[in-house]
Amino acid sequence: MESPTLVSVAFICLDPDEERVVHKAARILQEEIQARTHILPEIVAEAPSSESMIFLGTGQSRILPKSGLGSLQPVGDSPDAYRVVSRLEDEDVIVGIQGNSPRAALFGAGRLLRRMHMSRDRWEIPSNLDIDAAPNYPLIGHQLGYRDKTNSYCAWDVAQYDRYIRELALFGANAIELIPPGTDDRDDSVHFPIPHLDMLREQSRICDEHGLDVWIWFPAMQDDYTDPKKIAKEQDVWRQTLAVLPRLDAVFVPGGDPGHTPAPTLLNLLAQLAPTVSRLHSGAKIWISPQGFTQEDLEYFLRYLATEKPDWVGGAVHGPWVNIRMSDFRERVPNRYPIRNYPDITHTLSSQFPVPEWDAALALTIGREPVNPRPVDAEHCFRFSQPGSIGTLSYSEGCNDDVNKFIWSGLSWNDQQDVFEILEDYARLFIDPDLTNEFAHGLYALERNWRGPLAVNTGVQTTLRQFQAMEKVASPFLKRNWRFQQALYRAFYDAYTRTRLIYETSLEAQALDRLRQAGRTGSRVAIRVALGLWDQATLSPIAQDLRTRIFQLAEALFHSICMQLSVDLYQAQYETRGANLDAIDYPLNDRQWWREKLSETLKLATESDRQARIQELLQWRDATPGGFRDDLVQPHNRDRVQGWSPYASDPGSLAGPSRRFPYHKSLSALPLSWRGGLVTLGSHPQRVRYEHLEVGAAYELRVAYGGLSRTRVRLETVEGVLIHDWETPIQQTDFHRHDIPAAAIVDGVLNLVWYPEPTQGGSGAVCDISELILCKKRWLT
Repeated sequence: MESPTLVSVAFICLDPDEERVVHKAARILQEEIQARTHILPEIVAEAPSSESMIFLGTGQSRILPKSGLGSLQPVGDSPDAYRVVSRLEDEDVIVGIQGNSPRAALFGAGRLLRRMHMSRDRWEIPSNLDIDAAPNYPLIGHQLGYRDKTNSYCAWDVAQYDRYIRELALFGANAIELIPPGTDDRDDSVHFPIPHLDMLREQSRICDEHGLDVWIWFPAMQDDYTDPKKIAKEQDVWRQTLAVLPRLDAVFVPGGDPGHTPAPTLLNLLAQLAPTVSRLHSGAKIWISPQGFTQEDLEYFLRYLATEKPDWVGGAVHGPWVNIRMSDFRERVPNRYPIRNYPDITHTLSSQFPVPEWDAALALTIGREPVNPRPVDAEHCFRFSQPGSIGTLSYSEGCNDDVNKFIWSGLSWNDQQDVFEILEDYARLFIDPDLTNEFAHGLYALERNWRGPLAVNTGVQTTLRQFQAMEKVASPFLKRNWRFQQALYRAFYDAYTRTRLIYETSLEAQALDRLRQAGRTGSRVAIRVALGLWDQATLSPIAQDLRTRIFQLAEALFHSICMQLSVDLYQAQYETRGANLDAIDYPLNDRQWWREKLSETLKLATESDRQARIQELLQWRDATPGGFRDDLVQPHNRDRVQGWSPYASDPGSLAGPSRRFPYHKSLSALPLSWRGGLVTLGSHPQRVRYEHLEVGAAYELRVAYGGLSRTRVRLETVEGVLIHDWETPIQQTDFHRHDIPAAAIVDGVLNLVWYPEPTQGGSGAVCDISELILCKKRWLT
């Protein structure tokens, strides 16, 4: 148990001959303490007597032995290892921090800052620390791409990047990955404070000042690298970009997403680019990910590493769209090549690690890049994907995933650490030490908001009240804190969405009830009243106080951290790029579909025709007696789907199907249950099993597709009975209908298999299905 001791003034003592990164660490300690306490510790070369003192350095220091703390040498030979020791001497606290390298001294300083209680009224240093830390994985870092599509990074100036890189380093990040111009994004942004190449230079410089490694993500974007002119052009692009970087340790080239160069051509290109890299930055090598490769390309890539043994390859990268497990990848990549993990910690849907059991109402509003602290999921994904690698350099497209970065960094240092302790350190240093426990619990509560059917999750309202209570006692400084603002934004957004879902579901139930009364009231009256009820969602909207607060917080976040939560208001690139303010009122019932269908119904000439059409619409998604209906978009409907695997052991759904939602918010007149689908990855088929069917009966299968894949599919039974040959699963306003031959039902069981076309599957999502209805045909006449 730590014993905090109140201090008023302290000195930071270090050897003047220490390397520049150690001096940087001392200044960071000084500045971070001053920022929170308004006390500026003096940096000195000699320790005054009878004062609280922080001794900082490496094994080369001539100062540390004078601290009186004994040996501070960290255990182990990791260059990033450090030791932090403190003791009480009279009424003063003496702290010693020694790193195995200059940047390890910075990591030790960060560990001390994370354990201190700093506020304007209290400044406490634990007086009985004895921390010996070495990372479990040598690579710990995050991607910070200065490009237009990010929801915040594109608007940051040099000072903001310096601040954020510092904060990542204080939690032990030792690498940062940059992104060049000329990728799958615009070359410029209305938000850029300085040109792209100028910012790359500054980011590299900042990393070097902190002693951090610098990587750059460099996709191959041209269309034909068999053309010598295209190769020469690519060499010029690499030379001009890499030459501006003061420091570069590695280049990462993805095989796809973006870029679609076949493996033989890509490897030939990179072999010619490698000398440019090593000439400009000695020791830097090229790392390659097979993401986006077809199975044939993946096999070629693995054979190339095994047989050619290229020295210019630094290692392989495992990440999104590499559709084999890390353990299998490690087994097949030659041992001479290390593997870097490249986890997607930033996206919630249509991604490597989508949110499990997510309600469609959230997917269709807050979307793919929301503020997304996921402590439980992050730990699952870490334990699933990290072993076998040398560590993580995560995929990020904005500060929406800020909490997740610190969780991955913390687990990379100590994979046995309680994630709650990481969140406590986060809250203590970045939020308010007096709200440490409350805020850490609040981050878990935000994740629980996203578990299961939203309408029955009463915890969402509890989470909001908890954050409102913290806001009530927050200082003016904390209310301007972007991390606190993000948490508030999420709490209010979730609560508003749930309130609206319940309201709009109720309106739809009332509208459908009026349509069922059409035989008594007349078709025109029933339709008019029903449409009026659906219109209440916009004419008499609910919870406008919550909505107003969400807009206020969006404005605050734009000013504090340049988050672009709206295209119109803040010039985000697209709604899918974190601009979920623009989807805040997305319909949460089927009123668009019903308005289109009922408008057509009103045009029918006779009352009897209108009455018949209303009844048809009310029943069109019903399964006949003895049949089945499965809405595969909602999280709880999967009884007949085969091949599910637990999220904890397969969060990337590499072994089975997963629920996915489209990137973009379609305004077409589709039911909500068709705005997404169940998919598999790569060449995996989709399997559905029906039992207890009537042998010899004729059935009709109705299929609705989510529009998530354009890969053609072939539908047959396990026994080989063809239902339909290759066809594209086009999303349409009605079902695809297929007769089921009697021979397809064996002993009352129908085992359906959707196979993706092998030449088209690649590594993307295939076989997407939104809804299935199996009907007995004799009831359809």
